Amino acid sequence: MNIQAVDDKIVTKQLIKNLSKGGLIITTGRTEPQNYGKVVSVGDKVPVVKEGDLIMYHQKGGMTVVLDQQVYQVVKNDEVYAIINDEDLEKQLSEVKIGE
Repeated sequence: MNIQAVDDKIVTKQLIKNLSKGGLIITTGRTEPQNYGKVVSVGDKVPVVKEGDLIMYHQKGGMTVVLDQQVYQVVKNDEVYAIINDEDLEKQLSEVKIGE
C-alpha cells in the first residue's frame, strides 16, 4: 500500500495500548487524552516528524481512514504532542485492524 501525506499532514498506523487478542479495546474506566501512531508518511511542510517515528496526538485529532483492514489516522502537524522514544511502550501498543 502506498499512501502519501500532503502539506502539513502526517499519516500514522493507529496504535492502541489496551487491545485484546480478539481485537476488542479494553477500557480502564478512565479516558486517555491521547492516541499513538507509527508514522508511515509525512507531508512536505512537516518540520520534525519523520517516517518510522512513534507519535502521541490528541484523541479527537485527525481523521480516521480504513484501508486494507488497517486503521490509519491522518493528523495535522500541530495536533502532535510528542515523538516518543520508548521501546517498552512501543512493545505494549497494538495495531488497530478491522475485520480480522
